[in-house]
Amino acid sequence: VVPKLLFTYEEPSGERLLRVSGSLSLGAGLLEKAASATLGVAVGAESTSSGRLTTSFADPHSPESIEEASRYYAHVVALSAAHHFLGADRDRAVLAASRAVAALVGGVRLGEQAVPASGRTAKWAADAVGALAVAGQQAAEAGQAFLAGDLWTLVLAALGERTTDRDVAAVLSPLPFDLRAVAGIEPVARRAAETLALVASKRPCTRRAQGLDALLSVDCASYPMALALRAADVLPTLPRLRQGAEIGRPRCAAWRALDTFLSTAAEGRYDPDALTGAVAMLRKVGNPHDAAVLLTRQRHPQHCSATLTELGRTLSRESALEEGLRADLLSVVANCSGDVLDDALGEDLLRLEQATRALALPQRNVAAVLFTTQMALRSDRWDALRRMTREPGFVERWLRLGPELGAGALLLHHAATLLAGEALDGKPTLPQYQLLCTTFPSPDRGPACSALGLLRSGAPVSDKKRAARAAVQSLLAQAGTPAKPAGR
Repeated sequence: VVPKLLFTYEEPSGERLLRVSGSLSLGAGLLEKAASATLGVAVGAESTSSGRLTTSFADPHSPESIEEASRYYAHVVALSAAHHFLGADRDRAVLAASRAVAALVGGVRLGEQAVPASGRTAKWAADAVGALAVAGQQAAEAGQAFLAGDLWTLVLAALGERTTDRDVAAVLSPLPFDLRAVAGIEPVARRAAETLALVASKRPCTRRAQGLDALLSVDCASYPMALALRAADVLPTLPRLRQGAEIGRPRCAAWRALDTFLSTAAEGRYDPDALTGAVAMLRKVGNPHDAAVLLTRQRHPQHCSATLTELGRTLSRESALEEGLRADLLSVVANCSGDVLDDALGEDLLRLEQATRALALPQRNVAAVLFTTQMALRSDRWDALRRMTREPGFVERWLRLGPELGAGALLLHHAATLLAGEALDGKPTLPQYQLLCTTFPSPDRGPACSALGLLRSGAPVSDKKRAARAAVQSLLAQAGTPAKPAGR
């Protein structure tokens, strides 16, 4: 929550009433238009001898307060990325920057409140455009090409169609107050301003940039920035790494592998071995973020192999990855793991469910659980689903999305318990069962509630297990469960 103070001052004068009202947010330094003020005069007020000032805090659960908290979070993590890059803490910098990208593109999870960014990316990014530009420069200089490309794409979105050269210059001159007086920031900011001019040249009211052609054939040091600008659609074509640039340089060998795959893909040919080799090389030189982005965004849907699966599984354990990218990797692993739910896949699915639980799109968490259910039914193995459904708040999370989903979650909880060979204790979930099936019954929930009633009854265990399987099959058919979990 980002607190906002509301104030009103009223002072009567004869039959007139002077009223001044406004607000001031704690996030005023990081949020555009975080303060407001209005002045009004009313007629017909009673005459008194003094004015009165009243203050209160805005409702933290209002849509405006929730959006401000989301914008504030996105700005803070972008700013954190710039500070971590300056401190040479690359892992924390990459994590913070990727969280900023995820927040501005996908949305923010504020506790149990999911706040999608759909349609608001440019508005939210405008708060942090200076920090995003500096972090984009730093990411490219640290060899994080795809991360830098995402950051510059957000900068371009924040600038808007009517941006002028004066607007562009004002982004980093003077520096935003949250970056001023930071040791070592000035040289980075100057380089960021030069790159910003290239990025802004895509806007119709700015000068066309000079020198973009020089970035189409580059050496190893310039390749990450050139690729980032292509990802942001600043360069007209894919940049190429000049021959011989990688001699004696391990990181440049990784760029050569990446250049080989991307150039082949640009010609309309997908080379699975080249993708796998580029992902492995990027991971080997300590760039797990770009390796993960390459694997999840560029992999052909039908491309699966034991090597690729193991790469995805290994990368998903990297601590520097934000949860959305981790979920994308685990989705690839699940998609490529075949039809048998073994111990390894069970752990992958548990981690996928945990990762999707932290995202602003709760539908991905629902999809992960339903996919696990499908695999459990197919393999007659229920331990992974049982571990998911016994997590505190499992039913409540689904119930917040709607009563039908709440009933489905309760059904999965009961079925997984019984089919995993455990006894079902109905007392802890009695309030949810009563709410969904007796206090507020619905014809739409009739089949699920009938199944729940049987599973909660004193019927023989064998009968309850048969009913549990049938109910799970019906739930999956009703949900239209995809054969594979989806990524972003």
